[in-house]
Amino acid sequence: MHLERVVKHLLEIEYILFSNVFEKIGPEAWTAIESGILSFLEFEKNVTRSKNGPFKLLKLLDIFRVLNGLRLNFNQLFNGKACEEIRTLTKDLINKVFNGASDIFWQLPLHKGSH
Repeated sequence: MHLERVVKHLLEIEYILFSNVFEKIGPEAWTAIESGILSFLEFEKNVTRSKNGPFKLLKLLDIFRVLNGLRLNFNQLFNGKACEEIRTLTKDLINKVFNGASDIFWQLPLHKGSH
């Protein structure tokens, strides 16, 4: 998933660079980065709004796997007040992914019985 690559290979390097150069990460450092991350999260949130089905379930589980794996990275990278929107959107996305996957999972026996 692209979000995983961005966080692990780009943002961690940016974080280390800013830490080494400026000795701390200030809100202004993340202004440009924030819009990119928000776009990724909004794209994934759109998946939760798509039509229910087995393929959506697989996609939601994949999104959950990635976000769960990035939890520590997100906590380290987006811990300041300037990143509150990213944290809020991420938490909302995780809830929507979990609830969407759960709904589809419980509907699967109904779909199987109708075919």
